[in-house]
Amino acid sequence: MAGRGQDDPLLDAITQLVNLMLAGGTPNQVRPIIFGGALTAIDKKGGGVRPIAVGYTWRRLAGKVACRLVSAKAAALLSPRQLGFGVPGGAEVAVHATRRYLQSLPFNHIFVKIDFSNAFNSVRRDVILEAVQRHIPELLPYASSCYSEPSSLTFGGHRIASETGAQQGDPLGPLYFCLAVHDLLTSMQSELALGYLDDFSLGGEADDVARDFITLETRAEELGLTLNRTKCEVIGQTASTRAQLAVYGVDLREVELKDAILLGSPLLPGVGVDEVIAAKREELQTLASRLPLMPAHDSLYLLRNVVTTARLIYTLRTAPCTGSMELHHYDNVVRSSLSTTLNVELTDDAWMQASLPVRWGGLGVRSAVSLAASAYLASAAGTLDRVVNLLPVRLHASVDPAVAVAQQSWQSAVDPAIQPPTAESASRQQAWDEPCCRKIAMKMVDQAADDYTRARLLASREKTSGSWLKALPIASVGLRMDDDVVRVAVGVRLGVNLCDPHVCVCGHQVDCRGTHGLACQRSAGRHPRHGLLNDLVWRALQRAKVPAHKEPTGLIRSDGKRPDGATMVPWARGRCMAWDVTVPDTLAPSHVQTSATRAGTVAEQSEALKTTKYAAIAVSHTFIPLAFETLGAWGKQAQQFVAELGRRITVVTGDQRETEFLRQRLSVAIQRGNAIACLGTFGER
Repeated sequence: MAGRGQDDPLLDAITQLVNLMLAGGTPNQVRPIIFGGALTAIDKKGGGVRPIAVGYTWRRLAGKVACRLVSAKAAALLSPRQLGFGVPGGAEVAVHATRRYLQSLPFNHIFVKIDFSNAFNSVRRDVILEAVQRHIPELLPYASSCYSEPSSLTFGGHRIASETGAQQGDPLGPLYFCLAVHDLLTSMQSELALGYLDDFSLGGEADDVARDFITLETRAEELGLTLNRTKCEVIGQTASTRAQLAVYGVDLREVELKDAILLGSPLLPGVGVDEVIAAKREELQTLASRLPLMPAHDSLYLLRNVVTTARLIYTLRTAPCTGSMELHHYDNVVRSSLSTTLNVELTDDAWMQASLPVRWGGLGVRSAVSLAASAYLASAAGTLDRVVNLLPVRLHASVDPAVAVAQQSWQSAVDPAIQPPTAESASRQQAWDEPCCRKIAMKMVDQAADDYTRARLLASREKTSGSWLKALPIASVGLRMDDDVVRVAVGVRLGVNLCDPHVCVCGHQVDCRGTHGLACQRSAGRHPRHGLLNDLVWRALQRAKVPAHKEPTGLIRSDGKRPDGATMVPWARGRCMAWDVTVPDTLAPSHVQTSATRAGTVAEQSEALKTTKYAAIAVSHTFIPLAFETLGAWGKQAQQFVAELGRRITVVTGDQRETEFLRQRLSVAIQRGNAIACLGTFGER
């Protein structure tokens, strides 16, 4: 609802409707429909079907509002044992606590994983409503509207009555389930008892765990739940504990410690970790094989944000992966996928740079090897307090050996003088990752073979140089770049070969890096690049409700040339503003030595030169030179102007992201112009 004022009639109507639903005032005639939804059947990995009900918009909106209102109270009630609602990183807490417990598992102790059959859809609704009334009564009117009567689910042309269970498409569904089983979970007598929604785990002496298991099984039936013994597992079993469980008639599938997995994460180092990473690698290979069928920009966005390390990050944070050779194999697949998708050959140096975050000059396609230690250490530190609250007192002083291994790996990856993060910063992954990235980036600059390489690396680390990488590839708003543009943009950033050596149309020799065209006097891209940028500035001014015109007549400098544009109303201090765009080449032979000393220097020099040339115009107008280097570094005045223009657009639209969107559009325009310039050295093709 960005951009809508507080007095907007539509916003008022939506607010009134949501408040009516939360108060339980939904008319009976429409209640079954509003609190129903569209049913989707999804195959489970192990067989069977998982029904997912996606509620209608107003119901989901009201559910999200209600969830926000009661989240803190519910989390305080459910803690410390229930980690599935209101606990940041709850799954990570469960895994780390279980690992600490299993690493110190005494004789005659076991750990049992408990599985319910179709739990969310089976729990009785009267139990849910009773639990809501007892624990969070302010939520009862809305919960009663949702579940006191059957609702309608549509599946294709069929209509199904929803009469039991918490719908999985309901934003409050997880909370309802947790409340329904809260008393059951807190009644467990085992020394370790935790739940992540419907995944329960018990640890302790075999006799205590067996009694709890039987109690759980019996009382769960009263709630409408059924334990699925065939999927329950026992870890740490011995002949003695096996006999004790047999006394209670409990016969569960046994799993060895080395193969133990909780919530999808392997618990102990070794073969189990390698197998999980190998399975992730196979999934990545399948996905990567399909990426070349998509436009390169779309594929690059997915590689950065979805397909590669993003799919592995939970495993890296919860499993002791440090030192696993499977991470190297995973990185090899990522590197190969990136090379194939972008149609560039990635050397070792290019891959090292590409695997850095965008802020350090990379592409943001992270290396699993370099990220593993930082991810695990941040997760272990961030979950420590909750882990201690879950563990029995005898284990409060215990340590996770995997933390020491990860910290040793991390220390070897940073400068010796760097101390590990402490206090609150230790829970932030970036606090651990940043020193590692800094060392790699600085090492690449220090070992640069020439000024060209050093200038390229320094420029790539400028904040504005990577804005195009963050742009969503949306064609309708002009942000999707075609395959050649993406290939050239990546190639120039990473310094890889873009073409065979050849003679430019201007007569100069072009090397395999292909960047001669960026500064060529006969470059095909100079005018299109300038025009794209100038047009974006003009359009942004219109969006900010600042009338402006391009190349204004009558406004000329001493040599008769006009600026690129001027506003028709005062910009600041009662004076109109004139601007002129220039795009100096970071890597031009005349600039590269300067660029190799400090990023953005060439842009700042260009802005100073423009200011001098347009001194006559500055008498009547506020003149702003806008210098954008080819590798993305911007002059200081350009940065300030774009920030101010973005702020003014935000005032009009209400969207706080306008400045970043403007940076992205300008950055994409530079890449398009660069591609035209580099490819233009071949002449007619």
